[in-house]
Amino acid sequence: MRVVARRSTCEGNSLCMLAVPDRFILDAESKVVVEVEEIAEDDYESVVEAVRACPTQSLRIDGFA
Repeated sequence: MRVVARRSTCEGNSLCMLAVPDRFILDAESKVVVEVEEIAEDDYESVVEAVRACPTQSLRIDGFA
């Protein structure tokens, strides 16, 4: 699984960075950048928290088939 960002809807609220600071950053336009897309099993809950915290629903978790 991996976490994916939709930058076109990101408002730069930084809530994802607060939830998982080593995974998300904001670029010069204050848009989210996912630094680590792959989700390890032990990181799953914190990534889910970050996805849920996003007020614009700009983050999602994709699974691999």
